[in-house]
Amino acid sequence: MFNQHMISSRFLIALLSPLLVLSLPAQSGDSHGGCFPVPKRFISLNDAITPREYGLLIEAIQTEMKKPEVARDLDSGPGLGDLRWITATRVRLGSLGQGAMVAFTHSPSCGNGGCNIWLFVRGARGYRNLIRAGGWGFSVVPSGAAVPDVLFYWGMGAGETDVSRYRYTNGTFTGFDGIKCLGEHDRHGICANLSTPGSDVESISPAEYESLRQHADSSLAAQFADAHAVDIGLINDINARIVGVECGSRNSNCSISAYGCKVTYPNATAENAGRIDANLPSCQYWKMIPAVSGWGVANVSDFESDPFAPRVALVIARQLSANSVQLTRYSAITDTQGPQPGMTLSSEKCTVMTNPASTGQSRPDARP
Repeated sequence: MFNQHMISSRFLIALLSPLLVLSLPAQSGDSHGGCFPVPKRFISLNDAITPREYGLLIEAIQTEMKKPEVARDLDSGPGLGDLRWITATRVRLGSLGQGAMVAFTHSPSCGNGGCNIWLFVRGARGYRNLIRAGGWGFSVVPSGAAVPDVLFYWGMGAGETDVSRYRYTNGTFTGFDGIKCLGEHDRHGICANLSTPGSDVESISPAEYESLRQHADSSLAAQFADAHAVDIGLINDINARIVGVECGSRNSNCSISAYGCKVTYPNATAENAGRIDANLPSCQYWKMIPAVSGWGVANVSDFESDPFAPRVALVIARQLSANSVQLTRYSAITDTQGPQPGMTLSSEKCTVMTNPASTGQSRPDARP
């Protein structure tokens, strides 16, 4: 368990989300059809954990918590916190199938070294637990066998990171420690994974799904249990909360809407500063993009490259056929504070890309 000060949950989730990103063959700055630069990577909404899946994960966590050895461990520390605020990242575990990495980012046990992180695998009746570990991030790396190794990174201070490695043998994951990385740019062995480019995209928690459901269009209500939603950080306390419904198989089109989210902390006061319940975010919502068809989204806003002429912009990818993808950019010019409640994004030009399969290039797939 962790007894240090709580780390930023937003920082943690940014490090846990590279598995959501898909690559397209065009590099950022390239254009097709003379319309606009094509983003290098898109987030596939279908890779986001749904409310229904979160329900199964919470059941699995509660089952695990009842085991005597787990209960003893949890009783000796501050616990896992409110399970409505867990966040999960979909992972692929080779021959084991699909898994979910769960971070207890609002647990009072979080510290400077990290938070509790548990790995689950999906079965016919739900999820079962494979690893109970922790840290500020994780990666999945090849093991030379049918199931990849899983790494967890712990911050130890003074630029040092400890790595716990878990290998699947004889039907279970076994952990072994002793690996140290000196700073994020250590390129020795598995430490190179620390420098792997990540994503600023965050899967939203069950509590955030519930707040989105309450503010989203009524047309989404009947399908919300199977909605796929992620956050894209824009600037300061402004996020774009992207939600897709009616999604089919991976990379098939969904009905995508984008909601602005101005983050506030309604429980924070001078008296309860530092308390875990004071750090629970809330959204002031407004719709930025109405329901449109697509499978992925990319953030191409200008805030980092040109803070004096900011522009919020999102590109949505839509599969037209087996051989073509349509890209549509939605944008608006803002002041340096970024988009404010009520601002909507206007659609601009679009381009049709030839499917990589027809040009001999690899089809987009999840990064390892």
